[in-house]
Parts: sequence; structure tokens; C-alpha cells
Amino acid sequence: MDETNHRLFVSEAYNERVLVYNLDADNELIDTTANFVIGQPDFTSNATATTQNGFNLDDGGLVFDDANNRLFVSDESNCRVMVFDTTTITNGMNASNVIGQPDFTTGTCSIAASTLEDPESTLSYDAARQYLFVPQYVSSRVLVFDVNTITNGEAAIFVIGQDDFTSSTNDTTATRMKLEYVGSAFDPATNYLYISDSNNNRVLVFDTTTITNGMAASYVLGQTNFTNDTSGLSVNQLDAPEALAIDAVNKILYVADSDNYRILMFDVSSITNGEDAVSVIGQADFDSAVAATPSQFTSDNGEGTGMYFFQTTQKLYVPEQYNNRVLVYGDMHETEEESPETDDDGSDKSTEDAAPNSGDANNDGTLDSEQSTVTGLVNSATASYSVVAATTCTANNSVSSDLKTTDPPRTTTITTTQPDFLTSL
Repeated sequence: MDETNHRLFVSEAYNERVLVYNLDADNELIDTTANFVIGQPDFTSNATATTQNGFNLDDGGLVFDDANNRLFVSDESNCRVMVFDTTTITNGMNASNVIGQPDFTTGTCSIAASTLEDPESTLSYDAARQYLFVPQYVSSRVLVFDVNTITNGEAAIFVIGQDDFTSSTNDTTATRMKLEYVGSAFDPATNYLYISDSNNNRVLVFDTTTITNGMAASYVLGQTNFTNDTSGLSVNQLDAPEALAIDAVNKILYVADSDNYRILMFDVSSITNGEDAVSVIGQADFDSAVAATPSQFTSDNGEGTGMYFFQTTQKLYVPEQYNNRVLVYGDMHETEEESPETDDDGSDKSTEDAAPNSGDANNDGTLDSEQSTVTGLVNSATASYSVVAATTCTANNSVSSDLKTTDPPRTTTITTTQPDFLTSL
């Protein structure tokens, strides 16, 4: 997210491109049509390339430097990070710098201070120090680059996960990892760097206030200690965690628990090893792992390393690789006082805003949460959504309504003389 210039960047790995969506002044989506494309000359091309304006992404991740208008793209199969100056965006624009390679036409993978090996990951960025954190799964390490100024092929200043820049040992300790699809998140308030150590079924927490090569993690989530790696399905266990996102104000860490088809929310205002999650998205409870068909109530983040929490709007953006979409969850921490039911129809705002068709379930052009004659209902057992829309009202309180459901799809007309039928339903 580019909060200043109001743009959303989405990495689309198998089409070898980054799509750019213009946002309104409140950083809300204007529509779902991309306005620009990076990595391809147009919206219908998807060629791989090792050039100044092309990608071989595989599972490339993104991070944006708002202060300097820089977009960092992990170009995984080219073993590099591309840096774009987004002050002005044009289709197929050239990168301004490259990290991990000496030039824009080299794509050699190796283990050194100035080279990368499969940066299949979400990048993280410390804006205060201008540190770029680049996880790499093959070598199970995180390189730290000082990007106050960038020169092509510059060397990293620190390495986390290994003692030096030429080692690549996998292990289950406080200083070693077994990385694969790596998510990362950085909390600027605490300097905590969160790394999803997927093959160890855990998330490691590093205090980067002071960084040393091979430093030990301070905390672990998903395991009770630094030597366990068992997968599980419970309130405090994980199975191949991948994407991460941080709400730095409310101190909530979002963890895409991919093989459990869910997102766990951890309170990280204070952390204890193996602590319980405080909430779950995508499942009815902490003991369920149902791989449901795509809907607004499920979550399948398989092999997805990216997730983004936008602080101002309290929205969570969740890419679902196998469903070819990005889900947007809204009002993540609103209370009754902050988000009252505004249209007096018996259904709260958050439920109606999560309805199909972006909150306009009956497709009449107005959000359901803004109409007292339209109310949304969720079946907690099946996660199906129904909407009741009052279409005609007569003087004797007779009301004709359409009941639309998404599972299975159907429309039923209801006629009633009960004046408060919306609340009763």
C-alpha cells in the first residue's frame, strides 16, 4: 500500500507482473480494475525475463517505502530484489536498482553477502533505519540491507539464521530455521521482526533493536520452546505458517496457518512462548480445519507469503493464491461504540459489509449496511449468507421481500403483514 499517493500493489506471480490499483483519498478501492502494470508492457502479456523491466517471480513478495516512493519486489527465480521508483508509474517501467545481482541481466543464485538464493518471501522494511529484510528459503536465512542509498549488487550488512554469509544450515533452534514459503512482518514500535519458519511449524520473533549475525530469536509462537517442530491444530499450534501481517497499534499479529486453512490472531502486546491465539479467521473455531469452497467466510492462503494490514482503515488484505484473488477483511478491531449498527435492521455493520458483492448482496447499487430495508444473516454452522430485501410496503403493513441465499443460490419471495419482520427474521 502506498498511503500517500493512494495505490495498492498486488504481486501476480504466474503472470510475472505487479498490478497497481488506484485508491481514493481514504485509501479505499475505487474499483477492481488495475490501472498500471509493472513487469509487462501491457495487461495481456505474461512473459518471464531477466531484464530491467521483467520478472521471473515464482512467489515474489512486495514491500513499499512510503517516504522515498520505492517499491521493492522479490524476483525469486532471478534471485534478486528489484527496486522501482514509483514517483511516476508507467506500464512496463524500468527498475532503478537491483539487489542480489551486479546488473539487470544476471540471474545467478548463490550464497554470499551480495547474492541471493530463492528469495521466495515477503520482504519487510524498517523505515526509521531504512533496513530491508530479505528472507531466503533455500539457505534458511534473512539478509539485512541498508538501503539509505542503493548500489546495484550491494552487500548485506547482517545475516539472521546463519552465523555468516556463506552458511546454509537448517535446524530447529533459537538461531536456526527451516524456511520454505516465508512470511515476514516488522513492527516499528518494538523493532520486532516476525519470521514464519514454516517447516518448523512456528513463527520466530527477533528483537532487531541490536542486530548481530546469527542472533537468537527472543520468542516463538506455535511451539512451547525453540526445539519443538510438531505441527498441530489448536489454539496455540500451527501447521506450515506462511504469510504474516502486523497491526502495530493494537498489537495483533496475523498468521496465515496455511495447512489449517485459517488465519490466527495473536496478541503480541506481551509475548510468551507458545501463547494462545485470541481469534481465528476462516474457521468456526480453533479445532476446525475445513478446506471449504471459496466464499467470504473461508481462508486458503496455501503457498502465499504475502498479507497486508492497513492501519488507517483497519483492513486486512489476504492473497489467496489457489483461488486467484485477494480477500479484504474490514473493520478488524471496531467496537460497538466505534461501529454501531447504523441502519436499524437487526444486522450489525461488519456482517453486512462482509456480504457478497462487496457488501451489496442484493446488487441494488447501495451497501446493505446503509439500508434499513436490507438485512444480512449468516448461518454460523454452514457459513452461508442470506440477504432479506424489502421490495414493496403497503398501508396495511403488508411487505413483499426477496430472500437471497448464497449456499445454495436461490431467491424466494416472502409476503408478510408483520410490521417488524426484518428484525424478527
